[in-house]
Order: sequence, then structure tokens, then C-alpha cells
Amino acid sequence: MGGILGKKGGTFLLRTVRKDDFYDAKKPVLLLGVNSLTPLERPLNDIQRTAKGINASIAIVEQRYTGESLPTKEFSVETLRKFFTVPQSVQDVALVGQNIKSRLPGIRIILFGCSNGGTIAALARKYYQDVFDGAIVSSAPLKFQLEMPEDEHVVLSISFIPSVKYTEVVAKDFSNPALGGSRQCLTALEDAHSAIGKKLGSPEGRRQLEKTLDIHEMDLETREVQSVLTFNGVLTGIDLQSNDPLCEEEYCNIQKICKKFTEGGATPLDMLATIYKASKPRRDLAAGLKVLLAELKDEKNPGEYRMSDFHSCSSRGLLSTCDSAACPFFTRIGNTWVDYLTWLCQEGFGISKADILKGVEELRKYVDDFRSTSNILSINGDADPWYPSSISKEGEGPEVELVRGAPHCYWCDVYDETVSERIRNVIKKWLR
Repeated sequence: MGGILGKKGGTFLLRTVRKDDFYDAKKPVLLLGVNSLTPLERPLNDIQRTAKGINASIAIVEQRYTGESLPTKEFSVETLRKFFTVPQSVQDVALVGQNIKSRLPGIRIILFGCSNGGTIAALARKYYQDVFDGAIVSSAPLKFQLEMPEDEHVVLSISFIPSVKYTEVVAKDFSNPALGGSRQCLTALEDAHSAIGKKLGSPEGRRQLEKTLDIHEMDLETREVQSVLTFNGVLTGIDLQSNDPLCEEEYCNIQKICKKFTEGGATPLDMLATIYKASKPRRDLAAGLKVLLAELKDEKNPGEYRMSDFHSCSSRGLLSTCDSAACPFFTRIGNTWVDYLTWLCQEGFGISKADILKGVEELRKYVDDFRSTSNILSINGDADPWYPSSISKEGEGPEVELVRGAPHCYWCDVYDETVSERIRNVIKKWLR
């Protein structure tokens, strides 16, 4: 399938996959999935279950600059600024839909997307309602700003302030008994990071901390590496947005981490060190940061992480914030995640904080709101720290479904009968 490079740039190959196992030619329906910023592998289980339930065909489109869908042979910041934008990704999906409809008149197309793919799917429905009959979007950011602050009274110049914030959601997760958390666990997590903050304040404390966490000596001398140490709760050893209650590793989810914290027998910092070292992290944090910067600067690198980081720096924003005791990973004043992330954007891509703000404002204007857009179902999990950047309450346009205790896009792969039934029912309603 072809994609559009630009007004004067020709075309490129946009990879798609199809599955027609459940297709009913008498009532032609296509479920068109938009892949997230990862290489295309297979249709997620939610779209496959839905296709089976309503006798639909499946196609998945790989976004530009992911996997094999590469519009250019070099990937400089200048090139990516021109050709790797949200509006262009939306136009790619629209082109796919238009081509399908021209070949199969009368076919109905429902979009699916998780995370960034959900954002693109929602916007394709908004701007191409003659092509797409609806969109099922999961954990999709639909509200954009520079950062996700902890204090809802802080006023930024560019966007909506979510009423529930990234680190507040994380704190609730670690104190939520339904997830295996507790107030005791959250307090231990906070106390461990507070102890880290105190030790970072002196050379002697930093040497002790390096020994406790098995980090190379002298690595913690720079503010940036100190930020790496606690960024996004890395010391817990888990991905904060993807708490998996079914995982089997030693400290792979909130329940297992909190069990360790509530056993006692050691200081909170020592217990956190045990949890951290069980994930077998690299010891040379300073060298690791140098490798990351080299990857971001590499103009021949179209890798998943570089493309995702460029997207955050150039337009998405939504940088997670941890700059007060309201954040369970807070160490001390001055070591803010936003400062670290904007430093990465500057050092890795040459994108300044002012440039980030400009890009976020341009994206925010393009996205606008969805109040006049029908036939979108926005599904979110209330254990996902990203859900404040999505639409999770009625009255903002889309229909909504909030999945209790679910992390980021969890229902897309793990079966949830309530969610599956809701998806089938809304699609049947849209297709009447």
C-alpha cells in the first residue's frame, strides 16, 4: 500500500497486513487497525475477537517511520520535522481507507488503535468521517501539553491540565489493595526515594548509594545521571504503565513489589535496592546515558525508541513530572524529570524547550477537541498513568469505557468480556 511522502516528495511503501478469516462478503465490514510507534507484528487480540464476533475482515497499517514503512533513507531531525508528523500519519491512514473504499464500494470501515495508534485512529475518524464509520481507541492520548503536572492549579500557557495526574495515578496504584498495593507500601516507596535524595546531597552519600545499588563508582556525580536513577520509577524494575497481574518474575508487578516492602526486616532503601537489583539493570549508568544520546543523535537510526523520543520532543510533549513530595519517586528539589527530558531533547535532537512548546501548541491546535465528532469509543484503564491525557469522561464527544484496575491497553491482549461486549455493541450501533 502506498503512502504520501509530501506534496512534492512522491510516494513510499506503507506496510499493511490482512486477515480475512471472518469476512462476510454479503455485509462487508473492515476493522482497520493503526499500529502504535512500534514495528508491525500481528493484529492485537481485541481486534481479532471483534472481527470474529461481527464477521469482519482485518487490516493493520504500519505508521510511517516504524518497522519497514520508511519514507526516507536518512533520518535527520530536519527530515523528521518535515515528514514525521501526526497530520501526515493521519493522511496515510485516510489514503489507505480511500483506496479500500474505491476498490470495494459499500464497505464499512471501523478504525482500531492503542496508545499512539489510537490517537491517529481518533483523528482519522474526526477529519475523514466520509471514509471511516467509527473508531475504537484504547489508552489514546487526546489532550496535549508540555508536561503532566502534579498540581492541577499550575497554569501552563498552552493546554488543558488533567484533573488526575501521572504520578498521582501511580501513587494510587501502589496504595490500591485491588492491585496488591497498600498505604504501607506507598509510604515505604516514598521513604526509600527520600533517603536517596538525602544521600545524593553529599559525595559521601553518593558513594554509599552507588554501593547499595551496585552502580559504578562516581556515576552519580552529574545531575542528569541522578535523574536517570529515579526516572519513571526505574528502581522498581517495572514499566509503570504496564502493571501485569499475571507476570511470573520475582518483582514484576505492584503486588510482588509491595509484598517485599511490607515484609519489613530492612530499611525502605535496602528493600528497594533488593527489588532493583533483581531486575538485573546495567551498572554503568553514565555510560548508558552516553549510549542513549549517541542513538538519539544518529541520523541513520530509525529505531523504535529514537522515533518515539523524537515524537515526544517534536510535538507530543506530555512529559511526566516529579518535582515535589506528591510524587512517590521524588528525591530532592532540582532533580526534576521534566528538566531531564527537555535536556535529552536538546542534547539528542537539538530541540529546545521553546521548540517543544511550539510543537505541542501546533499539535494541540490540530487535534482541538472531539465534541462534534461522533462514533468514537475511548477506552482507558484507571491504573494507567497516561489516562488523564485521554478522554475518560462523558461529555467531551466520544463514548467512554473506564476499566477498573487495568493498565495501559491491557484489554487489547488480555480478554475482558465487558470491554469486548461494549466494543461489539457500539460497532453494531454505528453500522445500522
